[in-house]
Amino acid sequence: MGSQLEMIKIPSAKYLWELGKQFKSLGTIDNKGEFQSLNKAGRAEIRVIDQDFKNNTALAEIFIVEPFELQLEIADVTESFLK
Repeated sequence: MGSQLEMIKIPSAKYLWELGKQFKSLGTIDNKGEFQSLNKAGRAEIRVIDQDFKNNTALAEIFIVEPFELQLEIADVTESFLK
């Protein structure tokens, strides 16, 4: 018997998404698996638990890095608000 890998499509509420306590300072993860980083770089572990088969779990790493570049586009929208 072999194991079969299956891609987990996100966002998905079919799974329980957990961020270890030691990684809470790096970000948050919601019940659909969407991770939002805070203002700190580092490495965090995310555990995924299938809600249909509780023993079916996966562990993944996410690396949070400093932004390389920030691009802004500024437009005058004053006339749009005056109409």
